[in-house]
Amino acid sequence: MLEALTLRKIQVGDRVAWSEMFDSYRQTAGYDPDASINAVVWSWISAEQASQAIVVEDDEELLGFAHYRRFPRPILGDEGIYLDDLFTRPEARGRGVARLMLTHLSAQLETGAFSVLRWTTKPGNDPARRLYEQFGALSESITYNATPHSGETTPS
Repeated sequence: MLEALTLRKIQVGDRVAWSEMFDSYRQTAGYDPDASINAVVWSWISAEQASQAIVVEDDEELLGFAHYRRFPRPILGDEGIYLDDLFTRPEARGRGVARLMLTHLSAQLETGAFSVLRWTTKPGNDPARRLYEQFGALSESITYNATPHSGETTPS
């Protein structure tokens, strides 16, 4: 079925279908749909500024998206690609949608313009991890997130 799939950059006419998928993606991550967040993210990806997006379609129906961006790697003096979000509609899973997007992004490494493709996933996301392990190795790095109140202690 992979041959019926088409990968392309996101287009203005994709906004409604993308928004529906993005709502579903947010729900799988434990967030409620939020039109204001959708508008912000759409403004980023539709303008191709820092964030970019590709989609996979079959017969003009969007089946998945990837949001990604370039990032500098000062220690090496080069750039990498950071994959922020990768989503396939549940009914399209197993058809090669995510594989097609990862193959496309990984191919950018072969041009020499980028030195690494990096992304994160939850430890228990086993189906995705089985796919990801075909494209990259588990990093030895540990990721920390600081939030506005992460350094505060509670009074005893």
